[in-house]
Amino acid sequence: ESLDVFVTDLEIFASATSGMYFLVVEAESNKILWNGSENSKSFNVAEASDDEGFLSGAGMLIVIGLATLILILLVVVVILARRDSGDGTYEYEYEYEEEEKSYAEVPRSGPPSAGPPPASAPAVDPLMAAALAEFPQWDQATIQGYFDQGWDIDSLRDWVNNNQ
Repeated sequence: ESLDVFVTDLEIFASATSGMYFLVVEAESNKILWNGSENSKSFNVAEASDDEGFLSGAGMLIVIGLATLILILLVVVVILARRDSGDGTYEYEYEYEEEEKSYAEVPRSGPPSAGPPPASAPAVDPLMAAALAEFPQWDQATIQGYFDQGWDIDSLRDWVNNNQ
């Protein structure tokens, strides 16, 4: 037995609905041949709209995604601009003011006509003398700067050995 199957045109739905299903009916006897509800073959329909332009559906999703991306980039630019603006935030942590140290002039031990003093070493603190002997790469001012920051000869020796 052959059946002629034809589909009637569906009208546009006036409102969105869910749980729709097809009924296959024999035209002559109106006998239901297949019921989509009994076979769990339902589908959903959306409300018809005349405005199916770019700003509906997937087009709207693209627009929202681009707007979000632009907003994120704008926030990043503002944060970076404030960080580099030089308004003084956190800069005090990285600035080290070099203090000028002045050293006293040691008076000569002879009369002015005697010329320069003999080539004896100037009077230096024994700790400074030991540091100058151990670290010939640094001058007295550099070593004094380390001492002023709380370093001692042992910690300077460890630092030099670890950074060679």
